[in-house]
Amino acid sequence: MPSVKILIVEDENIIARDICVRLEHFGYAVAATVATGEESIVQARALRPDLVLMDIVLCGPMDGIEAARVIREEMNIPVIFITAFADDRNLQRAKVTEPFGYLLKPVEDRELHITIEMALYRHSMEQQLRESYDFNQLLVQTIPFGMDIVDEEGHILFMSDNLKKQFRVTGTEKHCWEIYRDDKTQCAACPLIPGVDLRNHPGIEVSGISGGRTFHITHTRMTYQGKPAVLEVFQDFTERKQTELALRHSEELFSKAFRTSSDAIAISRIADGAFIEINRGFTEQTGYERGEVLGKSAITLGIWVDAALRDQFIGELADRGDVKNFEAGFRIKSGETRSGLVSARPIEIDGERCMLSITRDITDRLLLEQQLNQAQKMEGIGTLASSIAHDFNNILNVILGFTMQLMKHASDPEKVQRYCQTIEKSAMRGAELSAQLLSFARKSGREMSPVDVAALVDEMAALCAETFPPSITIRKSVADALPRVLGDRGELYQVLLNLCVNARDAMTGCDREGGHVLTIEAITADAGGTVSPRLLQGHGERSIELRVTDTGVGIPKEIRERIFEPFFTTKERGKGTGLGLSVAYNVVRNHRGTILLESEEGTGSTFRIFLPPMPGENSRKGKKSSPVKRPEGVLLVDDEIVMLELGKELLDEKGYRVFVAPDGPAALEIYRKNRDAIDIVVLDLVMPGMDGGQVYVELKKMNPRVRAFFCTGYMSDKVITDLLAENDLKAIQKPVHPELFIRTIREILAEDPAR
Repeated sequence: MPSVKILIVEDENIIARDICVRLEHFGYAVAATVATGEESIVQARALRPDLVLMDIVLCGPMDGIEAARVIREEMNIPVIFITAFADDRNLQRAKVTEPFGYLLKPVEDRELHITIEMALYRHSMEQQLRESYDFNQLLVQTIPFGMDIVDEEGHILFMSDNLKKQFRVTGTEKHCWEIYRDDKTQCAACPLIPGVDLRNHPGIEVSGISGGRTFHITHTRMTYQGKPAVLEVFQDFTERKQTELALRHSEELFSKAFRTSSDAIAISRIADGAFIEINRGFTEQTGYERGEVLGKSAITLGIWVDAALRDQFIGELADRGDVKNFEAGFRIKSGETRSGLVSARPIEIDGERCMLSITRDITDRLLLEQQLNQAQKMEGIGTLASSIAHDFNNILNVILGFTMQLMKHASDPEKVQRYCQTIEKSAMRGAELSAQLLSFARKSGREMSPVDVAALVDEMAALCAETFPPSITIRKSVADALPRVLGDRGELYQVLLNLCVNARDAMTGCDREGGHVLTIEAITADAGGTVSPRLLQGHGERSIELRVTDTGVGIPKEIRERIFEPFFTTKERGKGTGLGLSVAYNVVRNHRGTILLESEEGTGSTFRIFLPPMPGENSRKGKKSSPVKRPEGVLLVDDEIVMLELGKELLDEKGYRVFVAPDGPAALEIYRKNRDAIDIVVLDLVMPGMDGGQVYVELKKMNPRVRAFFCTGYMSDKVITDLLAENDLKAIQKPVHPELFIRTIREILAEDPAR
């Protein structure tokens, strides 16, 4: 241990040296030797000795007693007086400084040694006591619990500051319950009642304190000011009790809802998808017993019908944090497929991330809706049968009449051109009406497959450029890296066609300086930009947006809310059935999308369609840039002889070598004999005996790289649709414009045959 440092204050040099020798003999270290009171204070501040030996009578204006007072008060260093004077006056002055010893010269070694040791011990004890007192004071002031000390009868002897503040009291001596309890009565379980052993007393919970609050109070026996007492520690449990009650109530409500809900509710681990709890609604809906489900995942049980939809669901949950009303098909224990709306959000249980999912079975509701919708559609079509027949009769009458005029005036080029244009418009009008009726009345389910939206826009823009009046400029804009969507290509094509035709009609007959413009766009839309996140809540953070914008007359405000109603039209009789926008609305909704209208009278209209991208889709496939090659031969397969004659004439005009087949077997025989001369096959889908899909399968057996596409008037068979998607085949709808027919042949022939 380091030596005790002692400062010697003595103005007699010989005495000072003698004391130094004696202290060093005892093993002490002499910090310094000074002769005046002023010097003692300076050295005490600088050296911080453990003890000061101070003579009372010193040279200079400050004597030892005054110097000791300053050292004691400022630095709390113990002082022992060594003096030759023992008069009462100096003795009384010295007492004020609280010296740790008073020695008279001459001092014996033993007396000096004992006095120093006793002074050092006393100072150490005082220091510990002071630190303990300071700590206790700090504890009492800062501890969040209230504390008091009461005697054995409950009279308050001491109260912490926070208790005084809380109960707004300053004095003591009252019974504790007279201050704390709202009813001023002693607690029934009070441990101060005689005979209670506090050593085994866990504490009591007391309500009705300070305005209805609840406290937990513990009691410990102690001695205070020499008398038996009890330390009481108060912990406010009010918020905790309220929280516990609220939590218990919430748990009861959740438990009741979980147990009694008819919806299927499940809790599963996010890490591996294993179910950790299900409710009775889950077992009733799926047919699985609880023991068959717990510990297994939906994948293991094969509950999801469509793996792609499951991936989309998981992706939306990861991106947005929750999913609401996600429509999907589910396979129950019996193997039956049901439809459900599933909502889910992540939760945490015992530190592990889990998912709470709620699934509502909507199979019966969807069936009723389909039946009702179909009934309403058929009722509406029946109601308008005469009007539709009238429209078709008008179309056929125009075609027949102008065909007769064409034959009579075949030598007049101007009339021939005008008659042909009128016949063309009438035929296109009939095609539009037929497509709308088929889409609106069709009962069979849509065939979902990946759809290249960009290619759809390209095709529609080309069709409009070829068929719309020259006064309308067609513009298109397709974003780079555009994802595909999962949908029915034919239905989406019909939506764009309906919107473009309506745009054309809105601009026809409406003069505008510089002419009119129809703009077709396909872009990506991000939630939070120009699009409200609420509109894209089923799409995640990204959506595909289709826009059709015209510069026509616009739509009046008073009818904008009705434009999507079936059979509502502002067109003249014979020019519109009111089915176009209704079809578009239902198609978009059935593709989990949203369609919006922006319009001002006199400035035009914009229809905006938002569709969710396919899961995992990042970009639009790049088109091949290989040069267009003129094919050597085209095989046309169609059971309509007139269609074969028309197709052959169109292709002969372009210099193609044409082979024709009226049915599937004939087509296979012709291809077998002329395989090297045939570069592409154009197939009708619907043919007697062997349909176009079967013909294609047989052709592919002969030549795995055969190039083909379908030109058909109707396509609803799922097998055919799957064949198109699987082999990345194109299909164009009859009636088809000759230029689109030729361009489709060129595009397919321009593709890499090894694709």
